[in-house]
Amino acid sequence: MTLSIYDLVTRAGFLLGIEEPIQSFNDDTRESIVFGNLWEHVLQNLLTGGDWAFATKTAELSRLSDEPADPNWQYQFQLPHDYLAARSAMDEGGSRIVYTIEGDRVLADSSRAFLKYIFQPEVTVLPAYFVTLYVAALAYAAAEPLVGVGTVSERMKRDLDMAMREARIRDGKNEPSRSVITPSRFLKARWTEGSAHARR
Repeated sequence: MTLSIYDLVTRAGFLLGIEEPIQSFNDDTRESIVFGNLWEHVLQNLLTGGDWAFATKTAELSRLSDEPADPNWQYQFQLPHDYLAARSAMDEGGSRIVYTIEGDRVLADSSRAFLKYIFQPEVTVLPAYFVTLYVAALAYAAAEPLVGVGTVSERMKRDLDMAMREARIRDGKNEPSRSVITPSRFLKARWTEGSAHARR
């Protein structure tokens, strides 16, 4: 079953006791405004906070013709259009290379660079275990502005803890060597800041 972003925020709303489905972010309802402002921020925080197998890809970077302004680096490359956060970079032989990111460019001393990075998949193709986590995270993020601090918010925190643990287990079966964000790290962030390398 293909789920739209409105299906997912509606599920999050149900967890908060909101019975009416959310079908647009352009309505003047409080629920529409809150979820409309939260959904992508919450999604990107989840994605960039862990090495999710389904949201990781490797691509050769396009080398730019102009030299880096920083003389410490020989080459510069364009970041992929769907880039959210970097995980590692390699040369054409598969060896890891040292690099840095400035704005939308990668600086390195290798003439060819392959970047392993996190991207943002369409919500319609998110795996079921991540959908469960994402809905729990949306409900947790929206609990305070929609229902205030109290029992519901505390319950959303517990649900998010459980969903995070389950998602880590399920995603780890795809890539056992990957590390995924822990509940404590995620909850500490509380959506106050985006990832240092995340961009819309």
